[in-house]
Amino acid sequence: MKLSEWLAARTPRPPEALQQGIHAALGAALDHDVVEGRGRTHEELLAAARSLLCIGPGAGCEGEERKAAQDLLAADALVTYAFEIAAEDPDAIDSLAESAMRDFGALALEGSS
Repeated sequence: MKLSEWLAARTPRPPEALQQGIHAALGAALDHDVVEGRGRTHEELLAAARSLLCIGPGAGCEGEERKAAQDLLAADALVTYAFEIAAEDPDAIDSLAESAMRDFGALALEGSS
């Protein structure tokens, strides 16, 4: 199953604007095969979420509050989907959580400097 198909099967379906943001962030990864619990799918979802985040002053978000809010919602959805896919393998959940905390923590530190 392709990631685009997996996302289309999620219920409830996200609003159209949110779905478009998710798809835009994922780009070519939408055509990759989903490997539940293992593989790179959850990593691709987290990478797409990281790409959407603007954190802190000077990050290019000033004056773009609406876009920043939409990006934040899309990033949240991508992280949720990453954990949903990883839930099939308890070891994947642990490593995904560690990776997410490390990466998002680093983004927060970058945004505060």
